[in-house]
Amino acid sequence: MTPLLDFCDKIEFLQQIHAKYIVYGHHQNETLCSKHISSHANLDHLHFSQKVFNSVDNPNSLVYNTLLQSLLKFGKYNETHLETVRKIHGNFIKLGYHLDISVLEEMDGLYGKGSGASELFEEMPIKGLTFWNLLISECTQNGKPDESFRLFREMRMEGLEPDCKTIINLLRSSVILNSLEAGKFVHLLIVLSNLTNDLSVNTALLTMYTKLGRLESAKVLFDQMLDRDCVMWNIIVLAYCRNGYPKEALELLMQMGRSGVRTDLCTALAVISSATELKSLGQGKEVHAHVVRNGSDYQVSVHNSLIDMYCKCGDLRSARNIFDFVLDKTVVSWSSMIKGSMFRVVCQNEGFELETRQDNLSRIINSVC
Repeated sequence: MTPLLDFCDKIEFLQQIHAKYIVYGHHQNETLCSKHISSHANLDHLHFSQKVFNSVDNPNSLVYNTLLQSLLKFGKYNETHLETVRKIHGNFIKLGYHLDISVLEEMDGLYGKGSGASELFEEMPIKGLTFWNLLISECTQNGKPDESFRLFREMRMEGLEPDCKTIINLLRSSVILNSLEAGKFVHLLIVLSNLTNDLSVNTALLTMYTKLGRLESAKVLFDQMLDRDCVMWNIIVLAYCRNGYPKEALELLMQMGRSGVRTDLCTALAVISSATELKSLGQGKEVHAHVVRNGSDYQVSVHNSLIDMYCKCGDLRSARNIFDFVLDKTVVSWSSMIKGSMFRVVCQNEGFELETRQDNLSRIINSVC
């Protein structure tokens, strides 16, 4: 009957099968119970999963792990589930699993942020790098950057070297502290720890410099990187765009294309914004062509940005063409087009007659009716 559980798409069917198991005396079978726990959870009935778990007299590791994974999967941290987590934790202690780092990691995730989960790890006689990384990560996520660096100092006193996870969390804490000094200290750690070629570390380091407004340092770092993916390019392009350097952002876009990295939605929105800020119709059209070539023009957000860009660059005809093409128009689509139509546009190079702002506005509004 176990395969039947995979086809149950209604809680009523699942409960009928469970009742059959009880009748036939299979309700203490750990494998079947584990399957029932996950099946109930997949139908978003975690309270039934807990009932199945509680009905097992001596649950084994399979049953425990299934309930743990179900709770983690759906992120249920309210009081009802917290009580179950505490029961599970108590049983792990009785069974001697509370000193296992993998078990502690699972329990930390189950207790959730800000719940004092770090107290779990005080039970450990040997505190390895994973232990320290979990504590540092918890402090970073809970907005306690000073505590993250304090824990790091304690970790170093234990003779442990940082790894990628340590470094990334310390960089995030540097941003929270808004401290370039802390960020530079972590950068030095990266060099001393031989992590300069790690992609995830470099991404976090580049993010730190851009978020702290050090574009020059970010660009030097970026130019030195051998492995630069789309995320890296987006970080540096967005940084120049948001800090008032639209021309430089567009130049980076061209470099990105020459390097063979394909742009995505994030890149498209950033460079369209840069062209809009420059009010350069020529560059705007180049950006539009680039977006189309890279297949980023399927999103309504891109269409809206292009409409706004063409309107502000004085090319109402192109803006209207895009607007008419968009099927899933949003409020932003209409707002951009209406605002653009409030201005008089002379399209001498296209041979069109002068239109007043009232004429343009009337045409847009009439198309709604």
